[in-house]
Amino acid sequence: MRYLEVELLAFDPEPIPHPIAPSARGWRLAERRGRPVRLPRPLGAYPTAVIRLVVGPGTYVRAFARDLGEMLGTKAFLSGLVRTRVGRVGLERAVALSDLSPEKAIPELDVLPFPVVELSHTEARRVLEGMPLPIPAMGYVTLVDSKRRLLAIAEGDGFKLKIRRVFAREA
Repeated sequence: MRYLEVELLAFDPEPIPHPIAPSARGWRLAERRGRPVRLPRPLGAYPTAVIRLVVGPGTYVRAFARDLGEMLGTKAFLSGLVRTRVGRVGLERAVALSDLSPEKAIPELDVLPFPVVELSHTEARRVLEGMPLPIPAMGYVTLVDSKRRLLAIAEGDGFKLKIRRVFAREA
């Protein structure tokens, strides 16, 4: 079983007459930018918890709520979910849908979760031809040229990089 880092922001069996103040950094930034975060109000006489989870890919947060209820000998469900971070991109970089434009796009290298490997011009040409590179890396890496432009995603086996997806057309 995976261990989760959980910060209990509030857990009170008595109804709370007012919303709980957000304490996550991303929530405060959103509030400052005029995008208030609405936290769930207590459901009548039922206890309400606001929980912060830091999890990896493949974690089912709704299942966590169900399991927490079982652990406490009751039923539980998720009444709301706010993702404050996906990979390296946090809520503080979010843009309202109405303000979305190419100028406000998050740079590719900030979004990709892999380490970055800068290639020489010769290595970059080989990547564009789909040829493996003799670079001893493990797992997925982001390949960029000398100007830090995204070229490709590759997967290393510890001895060489096998090209998985090429994005650029020229080096």
